[in-house]
Amino acid sequence: MASDFQTAFEVLRGSVTEGRAENVRYRQNELYSLHLVLRENAEPICEAITKDYAGPTVKAETEFFLAMDAVRISYERLDFDKSMAEEYFVKFGKDNRERRASLGLVAIRPLKHNRFYSVITPLVAALQAGNCVIVELSHSSPAVDGVLLDILPKALDRDTFHITTDKIGEQYKNQINLLVDQNTSEISSPAKGLQPPPQGRTMCFLDRTGDVELAAKTITSARTLPNFLSPYSPDLVLVNEYLKENFIARCLDFATQVEPSCSSKAALSDDLEFQKILQQTEARGEVAIHKRNNDFSIIEVKIRSSKLTTLKLEGPYILLLPTTGIVDSVTLQRPLPTLLSSYIFASPSASKFIAEQIPSHATYINQVPPQLLSILALPTIFSKLTRASVGPPSPTNHSHTLHPRFTSDMFSTPRPQFITPPATLPAPSKLMEIALKQLKPTGQRPGHAIGFFEQGILLGLTSTALVVLPLIGWGAFKAVKFGLRYL
Repeated sequence: MASDFQTAFEVLRGSVTEGRAENVRYRQNELYSLHLVLRENAEPICEAITKDYAGPTVKAETEFFLAMDAVRISYERLDFDKSMAEEYFVKFGKDNRERRASLGLVAIRPLKHNRFYSVITPLVAALQAGNCVIVELSHSSPAVDGVLLDILPKALDRDTFHITTDKIGEQYKNQINLLVDQNTSEISSPAKGLQPPPQGRTMCFLDRTGDVELAAKTITSARTLPNFLSPYSPDLVLVNEYLKENFIARCLDFATQVEPSCSSKAALSDDLEFQKILQQTEARGEVAIHKRNNDFSIIEVKIRSSKLTTLKLEGPYILLLPTTGIVDSVTLQRPLPTLLSSYIFASPSASKFIAEQIPSHATYINQVPPQLLSILALPTIFSKLTRASVGPPSPTNHSHTLHPRFTSDMFSTPRPQFITPPATLPAPSKLMEIALKQLKPTGQRPGHAIGFFEQGILLGLTSTALVVLPLIGWGAFKAVKFGLRYL
């Protein structure tokens, strides 16, 4: 006898074959129904979010708002009249160059972080693109998962949607067109393998030209609960050694203004493995720990080869590595794997150079956007830094987006249609003449642009000249004066 999941899976595959979810009106109706059911269940949803994460009501309401906003955006981007016009482009002799088609069957494994948002955003993007969807829950967030298991089947058509607590078996994987595993930083087809690569790391750069106050406040906020739970919270901070002492002092000052929440101790209790590694590295003299009378610590790396510099950090810590300057920072990090995101605190010209040299899927200058972190009612000094909340990392094999974290383009594929004939080749007698025709000049004017390093060289030469030229002049004057005595 077939299991419930097997029966549901066969129904979904049948719907994919029929193209049931591809009709724009059908997609609109599904998203409208989902939005309605979520609105009607707003109170139990927010209560479940609060229960799972022991946070204040504002966190739950913000997560609910952003999830509902993602539903609204997907719904409003479906234009029935426009889609009908594009469908008949070819009939009326026009190319449909921007046409996209659904992928088929999409499976979603949501992240525990901001669980509700992590389920809803990829779900609505996949529905918008015309896919059938399976959501696989693991009960890592019991209250939220319970609510989702109850309300989503009521909102969506069972012929194109299924939610389960069972792990998708190996026998089904080759029939799934796209897997969204939020425990990784990519979305990929099962044919490429379901085993997730290591989660991407994030990094901050504080150059000598940067604003220490802004950097300290922003980074400290990003490394306190619940923000350090975000995959975008900075794992390593490279600080110019000239600014190190001031930066450490300011970070500790800001951290003392954050009261540890009731969930802070729970988060710290899960950090035993990191604490063990930290104790070992401290015993070997690889790190120095700076802290005040709270759980927040700044770990200064003394030995660059320390294992700590390669870890994905989770906890109320700032992992700090002093550098001698921009070139040192770039040389240190350029050979390493591409970062999930990087944050640069420096002048515009220095930021430009660092951003160009450090491989990163997204780079932010003089900011860590709150949309990448989590919301909690923090003290006033952080009120402008933590207004929003999102969950999983933006897929690294697509363009980086803040909100919604997933878009319909991630769940569709280009399928252009052409009816107009392409340009014809020149006459045979003209082929070589045209092939050998010289290209237009680039239009670059003669001149010498002064870049970042050129500025440094000129500044050094000027400083040297201000010292050397007066000495040469004074020496020449003395030599002439001395020579005149013998004339």
